[in-house]
Amino acid sequence: MGNIDKLDDKKVGTDGIISVYQSYFTKFVDQDPILLDKAIQFIDKFLLKPTPKYVEGKEPKLDTQSHIIFSGEEQKYLYQFWYENIGEFTEKTRVIDSAMKVINVVVMDIRKQLKESPNMTPDLPLITPTKPEPVLKPKKSFGEKYLGMTKEPVPLSTTDLSVEEMIKFILKIPVRWGNWKEWYVGSIKYENDTGSLSDINERSGMEYTLARLREFFNYYIITNFMPVYQYAMDHHLTGLMKYTGDFVNALARVQHESEQMNQGNPNI
Repeated sequence: MGNIDKLDDKKVGTDGIISVYQSYFTKFVDQDPILLDKAIQFIDKFLLKPTPKYVEGKEPKLDTQSHIIFSGEEQKYLYQFWYENIGEFTEKTRVIDSAMKVINVVVMDIRKQLKESPNMTPDLPLITPTKPEPVLKPKKSFGEKYLGMTKEPVPLSTTDLSVEEMIKFILKIPVRWGNWKEWYVGSIKYENDTGSLSDINERSGMEYTLARLREFFNYYIITNFMPVYQYAMDHHLTGLMKYTGDFVNALARVQHESEQMNQGNPNI
């Protein structure tokens, strides 16, 4: 039981242990979800920010008779893809990168439930997977093809199949996020770069790309990821409550044993 001999003993390091639980709760259950929510809101608003039609300082000019003396220089590149505007955007995407680490925790927890209770449907995030991909017929092995050997297929229950589909769906979320970032980064217009998507396409084409990026971000990524993230937070909180309960019970047991020892030895 470490250095917990009795509660009156100065060796009892309860403050340090409690501070660990408190730090764990503060980070995983309190701070991180707030940071994630702010990052999502920032990115969504950032993707909606309008781009002026003309370059700043180069708008059309008219003379006193309202005749056009300068037609203006149209702004080809969208605000979202100017390299000088992506600093805070990149900072927020890193918050989502960090949050995506819960994916493996969720998958491992689901598989653990299946292993411990194979006849019961495990708890799953509240998301509805899209239509599953067609299952390809596996190729025959050398033994099956030329030696006539057969291998009995391992039957899977309906529950196992649905859970495996859910796991595949969950694992696709960070892949989609990576693809999304790849498209976005490929659209950034750097000062001395002429090979970005923003250079190759007209402004109207990049406006279409930006609209699709926002739709993809909100639906395919965030709408599907947030239930998984909430599931992970509940998993963290459940584990924290269990460990805290075990710690409190251990302290109560030590308190009881200390009182019993004091009663048996009045000289203490």
